[in-house]
Amino acid sequence: MSARHIGGVILLLLGLAAPVSAKPDLTVTKITLEPANALVGEGNVHALITNQGSSGTSWFTVLDTHFLLDGELCHTATDYAGLGAGKTTTQSTDDCNPSTPGTHVITVIIDPENEAEEANEDNNSKAQPLIWMDPEICNVAEKCNGLDDNCNGETDEIFTLMGTVCDSSDPDDCALGLYVCSPDGSGVVCAESTAPMPELCNNVDDDCDGQIDEDFPGLGQPCSVMEDDCTINGTLSCTDGGGAVYCAGTPTASAEICNGLDDDCDGTTDEDFTQLGQPCAKGIGACRTTGTISCFGDVMFCASAPEPPGPFELCGNREDDNCNGLYDEGCPCEPGQYLPCGTGVGACHEGLLLCIDGELSGNCQGATLPLEEVCGDGEDNNCDGSIDEGCSCPSGTLAPCSIGAGGCTAGKQTCSGGAWGPCIAEGLPTQEKCDGIDNDCDGSIDEGCPCEPGTAVACTAVPDDCAFYGQLCGEDSTWFPCMPKPGTEESDCGEGGGDASSAPPEDTGPIDPPSNVGKYTPPPGGGSTGEPSSPPPVDAGCRSQSVPTSAPRWTLLLGLLLVVARRTQRGFTP
Repeated sequence: MSARHIGGVILLLLGLAAPVSAKPDLTVTKITLEPANALVGEGNVHALITNQGSSGTSWFTVLDTHFLLDGELCHTATDYAGLGAGKTTTQSTDDCNPSTPGTHVITVIIDPENEAEEANEDNNSKAQPLIWMDPEICNVAEKCNGLDDNCNGETDEIFTLMGTVCDSSDPDDCALGLYVCSPDGSGVVCAESTAPMPELCNNVDDDCDGQIDEDFPGLGQPCSVMEDDCTINGTLSCTDGGGAVYCAGTPTASAEICNGLDDDCDGTTDEDFTQLGQPCAKGIGACRTTGTISCFGDVMFCASAPEPPGPFELCGNREDDNCNGLYDEGCPCEPGQYLPCGTGVGACHEGLLLCIDGELSGNCQGATLPLEEVCGDGEDNNCDGSIDEGCSCPSGTLAPCSIGAGGCTAGKQTCSGGAWGPCIAEGLPTQEKCDGIDNDCDGSIDEGCPCEPGTAVACTAVPDDCAFYGQLCGEDSTWFPCMPKPGTEESDCGEGGGDASSAPPEDTGPIDPPSNVGKYTPPPGGGSTGEPSSPPPVDAGCRSQSVPTSAPRWTLLLGLLLVVARRTQRGFTP
């Protein structure tokens, strides 16, 4: 078999082994001049050729490489070996040196005849500007001037101290200068500022006087400062940037108290006193006012000032005008009549103002009166609606409390900052309205309101359970004192003699108030005058009264209404 046939077989086998879609892709990736600052007429041009394709070039394909100087062909190189995929080769020539110094363009073209079938035929050439130096300029000694005087590709290479630290002849001890070129370029000199450097707080001798941070006295010493509301105990340290010192330490936290300050240094103020800003009330009777819970003297208090009491008590308006916890005391009355007094808030119990010598007594019989608050007993001793207010207690503890009746409800108080806060109820005492509700939560309904003549209501406190007690609104729109309803007395109730004017009832504790007994409309011409006729006789036991035939008609009608209310309260219907 001839060599030609053998070559054909080899080509056939190579063609079968290579993938049909695999092709070479030749490109010129870099053109360089050696040396970099070559003189005119000197230097070698190198071209780096890379096969970026997925297949190598054929071993039997002759590829040419053309070099052009400023567009003119200056050299042709021939390569017979196949270039594998991803492989590189270098073509060089010294035939392309220009005759004049300066910048010239070298262009390299690979496979200009397109003899190899490539994946991309448009990337086979590259142009690169190169610089050739003038021999008359470059054939000199190197100077310190930032130039490549000897055209060796380096600048000031013989001046090895250039840019290093130095110390001039100034009086300080610091090497704060740098070596730079001398004015004539023959060497280097130390360039250092003679201006003094300011001393900074940075543990460095900035002003080069042999001392460190000497302008910051006290540095490293203990310190104590107030930052916001917190005390910081630490040591004087340098600030960032070194311009000053500060007290570096941890804030000393204390227990949070009600004072508008961040005592525990957590970034918030009075956060343990959750009742702050909530509504509260001060004073009793006509003196009661409302406000909000605030801080004072490191504890919470109700920021409200009671109104001044009236100069005297007005009779018949069911209002505590002089704010002493009683109403209508000293007003005229008939034997057997009475009024409730005192309060049922906290440890206190209501009592009765009895009719003594024709006048409602100022002594609240049978009542438990307010005492000084006792810490730790869980009782509202001073009957202000709060338990142990101002006393030490575990923070966060909840305790039940009450703050009146009517429109107010029982609530809770919280121990904050080691002291009980005020009683916070769901309902807030408000000014009394004439709406049949105890709006100001003092135990009386519509006190101070004019009543409609003939209206009858049950009394909220009673001296005993031997009769039913009620009040009647007279023709002058004021209330009569409480009196037993004629005909409701129980003859076998109690023992002993006397009446309400001489024998105070035994204190039996708080009594659930009966419901309203309704309204009475006086007959024409026979209404109440505000001064009822002589009272019915009182028995020796429970004030059981018989109804005389001469009793006024309003008394009989009141008795009928009270009987209906009493039976309704006890679960009966008339």
